[in-house]
Amino acid sequence: MLTAASGGGRAADLRLHAFEPEVSAYARLVGALDGAPAMLSPVALSDRDGTSVLHVVAPAAGTNSLHPAPGATAAESVPTVTLDSYAARCGVPCFALVKIDTEGHDLAVLRGAGSLLAGHRIAVAQFEYNHRWVFARAFLRDAFDFLAGHGYQIGKLTPKGVEFYPGGWDAELETFVEGNYVACAPAIADRLPTVPWWKTGHG
Repeated sequence: MLTAASGGGRAADLRLHAFEPEVSAYARLVGALDGAPAMLSPVALSDRDGTSVLHVVAPAAGTNSLHPAPGATAAESVPTVTLDSYAARCGVPCFALVKIDTEGHDLAVLRGAGSLLAGHRIAVAQFEYNHRWVFARAFLRDAFDFLAGHGYQIGKLTPKGVEFYPGGWDAELETFVEGNYVACAPAIADRLPTVPWWKTGHG
C-alpha cells in the first residue's frame, strides 16, 4: 500500500494504521515499516475493549487466532480494542480502506466498527471468510446482515472485479471456502469493476 501510494504520487495523503497483537509478528512489522509513515499498535482489533486470549500456532504464524483452532500450542493474553474507540481516541474521522485478516475473528472486528460503518466513515471494508469462521461460530450471513443494515453492498473479490450479490446473502455462498469479501459504501460500489454472479447473471 505504501509503495502504491508513493508510485502514484499520493504518499503524503496516506495515513496507515496497522494492528498486530502477537509479539514476534509485531516485531517483524516494526522492522518492515521502520521509517514509514505508519501508526503501529500491538493490540488485536475486536468487538470490545479489554483483553482476550490469542491462540498461538507458532511465533509470527499467519494462523494465530483469537479463536481456538487445531495446531495451537500456546496461549497468551493480548489487549483488544474496537476500531470505533481507536478512531475516537486517535482523532481519525474516516477510513478509505479497512483490511481485515484475523483468522476467523473478522466479524467481531466489523462489529467493533459499528459506529464508523453506520456513518459510512469506512469507504471499503475488506474481510477474509474461510473455514476458521467455524471456530468463531460465525456465518457469512451474519456479516451480510450486519453490513447491509448499515447500507453497504457486499461482494467477493475476483481477479477481474467484484462479484456483488444484488439479492443479498444466499445459501450458496455459505461454503466456508477461502475468499476475500468487500463491503462498499454505495458511492464506492458504483465505481468498482464488477463481474456477474452465475446465479443472477448480472453484477
